[in-house]
Amino acid sequence: MLYSPEHHLKAARELEQRANRESDPQKKAELKELASQRRLVAKAGRRKVAQKATENVLSRAQKSASRKT
Repeated sequence: MLYSPEHHLKAARELEQRANRESDPQKKAELKELASQRRLVAKAGRRKVAQKATENVLSRAQKSASRKT
């Protein structure tokens, strides 16, 4: 199952909240690291979505231009 960037951000927030409640320093560090990784995945996902949208716009413009000539 593919997750959206928003899903990863929500999971990162939940992990950070759990880390703030955690009393064990080692577990707290692990949770913060997982949250950081989720944020990076979300950032990469947003970048990919934006790139795909740009490609779609460019291909539509190219098709439109080829129809006019």
